[in-house]
Amino acid sequence: MSHLLVVDDSLSVRNAIREVLAPMGFGLELVATGRAGVAAAQVRRPDLVICDLVLPDIDGFEVFAEIRAVEALQSVPFLFISGMVDREIEERAQSLGACPLIKKPFSPEALLASTFASVSRPRSDGAKVVRLSSREEAALPAPAVEVAPRRTRFDRYPEVLQKARVLLGLVFVALIAADGTVLGYEVGPAADRSEIAPLRVDELLRLATSVDTAVRSGAVDSLVLEASDAILLIDSLPTGEILVVCTSASILLGMSRLHRHKLSQGLRQAASEGDSDHG
Repeated sequence: MSHLLVVDDSLSVRNAIREVLAPMGFGLELVATGRAGVAAAQVRRPDLVICDLVLPDIDGFEVFAEIRAVEALQSVPFLFISGMVDREIEERAQSLGACPLIKKPFSPEALLASTFASVSRPRSDGAKVVRLSSREEAALPAPAVEVAPRRTRFDRYPEVLQKARVLLGLVFVALIAADGTVLGYEVGPAADRSEIAPLRVDELLRLATSVDTAVRSGAVDSLVLEASDAILLIDSLPTGEILVVCTSASILLGMSRLHRHKLSQGLRQAASEGDSDHG
């Protein structure tokens, strides 16, 4: 179970965070001041610090600096929250490295997506990796959009999607618009062979649309979700769309990443050629 440290002087905000994250199985320690947060982190190393930027003693950036100054805490991830967000604050948060910032009042979906994206282990390719238990997966919020019908064709990328249908272990590949709309998806051989049942395919697509918020918001460029029976790789494309590659958990993660790379390159090339044709 991940241990999260929440630093916020507002009791209502602390309670709201607890109501969203506690049912997911996260262990929470909630404190009201920056100094209390620094002290708590040194007593028990948190897997994530959710920290308000405006505190009664020291600000969130100072909390970050003091916690990260401790050798054993140098890699502790931070998620900043604030009711006052401008370009200067965003740039300062980004300069600290991999520190998402969400604005108050925030939705449960935004908090969940950012938390899942932050409580993870970095891969060599820079992707965030999140392992979901069945309980966590079931508790994710339902997407606000309708999932596209099975086997919807990608009008812009037909050749790329045709190739996807033969990739070993591929369950489906999907494309999500910048506004969260599922543009369509193609079922792969893993689903066709009933390795993963059709209803489960739909569940996995809904799972992807529930957590792709972190990628669409720019919090991370790439996200890997490891469920019990499948691996979801979620990436942002230069076109602003989100690519979701779902593979069976029976194949190696390295093979999943290779599939993602091939499809991503194909989509980029197709988009570039499409722009040239309209130029």
